[in-house]
Amino acid sequence: MGQHQSVCCQEEQASEIREVVQAAYTDDAPDSELNQVELSELNQVEPTKSDAICGRPSESSPLVLAAKCGSTSPFSAKLKLGKVRDLQVDLEILRGISLRRTLRSGAGRLWRRSPVDLALERRAELWGESRPVESFDIFLSHTWQTSGLSKVMSLVLQNGWWAHCLFGALGSGLAVVLCYLELLPLSAGIEDVTHPWAQLFGLLGSLLGLLGSLYLPRCSPDIAFLDVVSIHQTDPALMERGIYGLGGFLRVSRELRVLWSPPYLSRLWCVFELAAYRTANPTGNITLAPLFVELWMASKR
Repeated sequence: MGQHQSVCCQEEQASEIREVVQAAYTDDAPDSELNQVELSELNQVEPTKSDAICGRPSESSPLVLAAKCGSTSPFSAKLKLGKVRDLQVDLEILRGISLRRTLRSGAGRLWRRSPVDLALERRAELWGESRPVESFDIFLSHTWQTSGLSKVMSLVLQNGWWAHCLFGALGSGLAVVLCYLELLPLSAGIEDVTHPWAQLFGLLGSLLGLLGSLYLPRCSPDIAFLDVVSIHQTDPALMERGIYGLGGFLRVSRELRVLWSPPYLSRLWCVFELAAYRTANPTGNITLAPLFVELWMASKR
């Protein structure tokens, strides 16, 4: 008992003298000190989109680059992450591009190469490909680890499948009519005299319809969020705002189109976009578009 009483007395005496230390945010800290705090937090907390795409260490993160280049934002990294959770929309940097324009411009050059493989001058020009918008019709979620050519071909088929079928049928029908009117040369060695011409005209018609669908007027708009042009690729401050504004971009997107490929779910930012969209836009549409489906259907035609 004596030992227990002495311990209790010591605890009572110790409890009378306490020092309370609290951390508080202040604006008096110099900018360089804030940058160092943000830099250390970013290395520990937030992998960036470029890291998720390229699998590179956080030293190449655009947010880290922004801190090194003198970004003096009064928010810490955790407060900025709070903005992502709140899904705030940064209207000043809300920029989109027509989906069909991305496919017809330079034969899909915006898709064929990852931005990290481009020269600095070319990356700086990508921002000019987009224009200010108020919302997105399509948010394109994809990974740059997948072949750009396969994405271009799949998107072209997704966009113009109706023209592909319509013009193919019209071409075959035209060949049949011309054959029966004897306006096309016929081969005596073929029983079905319309077969070669119908197949040829159908093939040409489907190809022309598919490519022409990128230029034909559409009733529904197709303004899309494409990361390579909707987020600045060279300016650290604008890149930082774009990455932390992804939640807001998802909030104002009518449809999330997932260009699924095997590496998709292994990329952190792809998973974030998929999960955040349902929270940001509960009534929005999520379209799962595996890249191999259209290519498989086209090969079976």
